[in-house]
Amino acid sequence: MSALLPVLVLALSTQGVRTKLKAVGEQLEQEQIDVQRLLSQEGPLLDVIEAASSDEATADRALRDAQAKRLDVAQRLEAARTRERAAQTAADARLVVFEPRLRVWQRLSADRRLELLLSAGSAQEAERREAALRQILERDLSEMRGVLGDLKASEQDRVDIVKLEADLQTRSTEAQAAELEAGTRRAHHAALLAAVREERGLHERAAKELMSAQDRLSQVVARLPAERMASTQFADSRGHLPAPVDGRIELGFGPILNPRFHTVTLQKGIDFRADPGTSVRAVHRGRVVLAGAFPGYGNLLIVDHGDGYFTLFAHLGSIRPAVNDLVEVGDEVGALGDTGSLKGPYLHFEIRRHGDALDPADWLSPAPQ
Repeated sequence: MSALLPVLVLALSTQGVRTKLKAVGEQLEQEQIDVQRLLSQEGPLLDVIEAASSDEATADRALRDAQAKRLDVAQRLEAARTRERAAQTAADARLVVFEPRLRVWQRLSADRRLELLLSAGSAQEAERREAALRQILERDLSEMRGVLGDLKASEQDRVDIVKLEADLQTRSTEAQAAELEAGTRRAHHAALLAAVREERGLHERAAKELMSAQDRLSQVVARLPAERMASTQFADSRGHLPAPVDGRIELGFGPILNPRFHTVTLQKGIDFRADPGTSVRAVHRGRVVLAGAFPGYGNLLIVDHGDGYFTLFAHLGSIRPAVNDLVEVGDEVGALGDTGSLKGPYLHFEIRRHGDALDPADWLSPAPQ
């Protein structure tokens, strides 16, 4: 019965995962059908997109977790196989040496041993022969115990291998399910973004909501207490600040004309395009005053540099420092991401003074030629 247990566990777990896979596939079809219906509903469009982005991120984390568990089991399985091979090899090697001696002991009956002792020329010689035989016997018994230990370890590893092989199959199926679900969430999010880019009504709704988000952010920055951070002579760094990320500037500060719909939006910062996960760095010494999600900006980090100056980093994939942490120029403050983004992974970077947006191009060092 114990030998069947791993098989039964595998069958039950695989059946559950297959059910989940079927449900995820059905959900994918339904979500694709519902994309336009969701976007046509009343309410903040950015909230719908942000929820889709959050679902995608959650599914991606679940996928990474499932893949990590599968890798862990695969590594433990390989280690068990290596140990089993090593134990069997050690037992075989010992048997090659020990087997001839074992045959000698089998031939050396009690009468032969007694004859060997009686043929000694003296009692002292007989004692020496008996001690030598006892020492040889103890050594050979120790060797036999070693062989048996190796064989027992090999057998235990074979039991572990059977269990780990069943566990690996389960983890592999779970990872496949997680990969499918992550793909579902990714496709849903991408469909929403594509709809915003391609449909004028949705584009205009999103642009209007982004303008409202800008206004809310301006109010938040304007209300931040100026005395929280002593002066860092930020104004003296005008034209000499390092870029916050290694990437190309995709959009500059000021009015931006959409070539498809000929609508105009106002950029209060500059956008850097780079690969997801690219390190984002502080451009000047300061204290973190906001670190978390903000509508329209995704994961947002605001650093206070004193004298009313603030730098803002939006759409971060992750944030490193916490509120009230001090950061120095060049410190990694997060990773580039696409949280709250309508156009994929990028960094939106702003410089503000008392809530008013300043053109970062006037403050950053010129790009090397």
